[in-house]
Order: sequence, then structure tokens, then C-alpha cells
Amino acid sequence: MTLATGCDGASRAASDIPLVATTEEVFTLGGAEVPDWQAFVEVSEVQFDGAGNLILVDRRQPRIAVADSEGEFRHFVSRVGDGPGELRSVTGVEVLRDNRLVVSDAGHAALLLFGMNGEFVDQSSVDNRSRMTPLPGETTQLMMVSSSRLPIFLGTLPDDRLLAVRPDTRTLEIHTLGQGAVEFYRAYGPPVGTTRSGGIDVRITNLETSLPTGLFPRMLAFGLPLEAAVLTDGRIAVVDSVGYQVRIVQDDGTVDAVLERAIDPIPVTPEMQEAARQKQMTGGGTRVITSGPNMSGPEGEALSRLLMESMVSLMEYASEVPVIDDIAVHQDDRI
Repeated sequence: MTLATGCDGASRAASDIPLVATTEEVFTLGGAEVPDWQAFVEVSEVQFDGAGNLILVDRRQPRIAVADSEGEFRHFVSRVGDGPGELRSVTGVEVLRDNRLVVSDAGHAALLLFGMNGEFVDQSSVDNRSRMTPLPGETTQLMMVSSSRLPIFLGTLPDDRLLAVRPDTRTLEIHTLGQGAVEFYRAYGPPVGTTRSGGIDVRITNLETSLPTGLFPRMLAFGLPLEAAVLTDGRIAVVDSVGYQVRIVQDDGTVDAVLERAIDPIPVTPEMQEAARQKQMTGGGTRVITSGPNMSGPEGEALSRLLMESMVSLMEYASEVPVIDDIAVHQDDRI
């Protein structure tokens, strides 16, 4: 699309240019009979570093594998464990300019920094706003957290600061490794309550207990989006409304320009509502992450499914589907 800027500072489309994507297979990973490092359970994220290496996050194991530009195995990043630099519940990765890797780990409530060859460098705490619930009769704690309460990393600024979104508060923030995060943009959003469906009876090893679902934010499908991507000069393209509108924002929250078009959102139908429920139940939306000192991986997954079923039964729906679903920035700043 060609954009023209008007006297009011807004940019509007002059014409449409159809874009046709062409793909070429370079290599294939995973399958039925493959080496152990390719035995993926659920690949939740892929990234390329500046050297062309492919980084694959398997959130179910959890495991991070790195392959070179030919698809050959290079190394794993860390391993599962509770020690410094080890992984508990990986929620995302970001590649810095020098090819070091930042791993967001909800289980440790921390950002883990690794060198380009997978060696552990440093770890810094991050506020994941998790709810810690003591098990009845015990002093140990069970961690339950909705992924909507976690910072989701969206890209790296030119100076290696990290752009992140907080879905539960509809805010954007910038993380500086070892120095914490600063909120710089808050999008409008209707008040968000919490689910209140009573307790869920669950079994954790030999313990039976009831867990309240009011710990988690109310689930709203087709709500207002909050998507962002980093431009090469450090400014950020932001989508936060139901219509076709992209704001170009500085890292202090100042809006430099607005790109918009007269495209109306479409109504939400019952068929769309059912599709949204199915998406949540199959792991395509908000996740509930559970872990504890006496809980195995399969038990944590089973508890997560129980909690998700309860939340989905009370899901609410907006009346319209936002026009823009996602956003990305090309290396030459095409949005």
C-alpha cells in the first residue's frame, strides 16, 4: 500500500499493492524417525540470529535447540532444572545484536542471558505478577500464573533493550537487562475483572485439594489488540485499536505519526466464538503455567488443562473483530 501524509499528521493509503509471498524449502526438521534433538513436542517459537542459526523453543519439554543455516545441530541452550541458568518454563526468546540470547523463564520469574554458543552468562529477575498458593498442610508453594500476566517480548531495540507487552494491563514496557523495566505506553482498555467460578478439585501427587479460579484474569476473545514491532531507528509501530490504525511511537511514548485507513471491523458470529473456545483449549491462546516442588511435568500439564477448561467456560466475547490481527517490521522498515 502507498501512504500519503495529510496536513493533520495522519498518513492515509493512496492505493493498494497486492503482496504475493513466495517460499523455498531450505531444510526440514522434526518428524517420526529423527535424531533426539529433533524430537520436538510443541515448538512454540522460532528465531534466527544474525549468523543465520535457527533457534527453536519447545515449551512442553522445555528445551531450546539451535541449528545452523544448513539445518545441522549446533547445541542446546541450557537444560531443565532449578539452578542458575537452568530452565523451568520458557515463555519466549529474543536475540540481541551480538547474537547473545535472552530467554524469558516464567518458572524462575527471570530473564536468562546466554552467549552465542549457549553458555550461561547472567540472570535477572522480572516481575511476572504470579500468584503463589501454599498447598494445604505444607510450607511449599504451588506456582500458578496466567500467561496474560507475563511480559511478552516483541523485539530488540538498537541498543539491546527489549520491547515487551503486558496483556493484562495493556501496557508496553522496555526492559534493560539487570536494571528492570520501564512502562512507556498505556493503551486504552475496558476494565478487566477476574473469573469467579468456585473451586476446582484436583489431585497433586497424593494430595487432593481445591483451587480457586479467581486467581486469573477474565478471558475476553476478540478484545482490543495491543501489538508492536521495532523499527530500525528504535521507534515502535503500535496497534491498539479495533480499526485500521498504526501509531509510530518513540520510546518515551510520544506519538510521531498515525497510519490509518477507512476499513471497518466485522461483527463476531457464534461460529467465531466457538472457534475462539477451541483455540484456547488446544493451546493457541492464553496459557496457564503451573509448577511445584512435588509436581511432575505431566501433573502440571493436567492441572493447567483443568484450570483452562474452567476459564474457557466463562469466556466473554467482544462484539467486533479487530481489523489488524498482527504486525511485523521488515529490515528496511516496511510495516
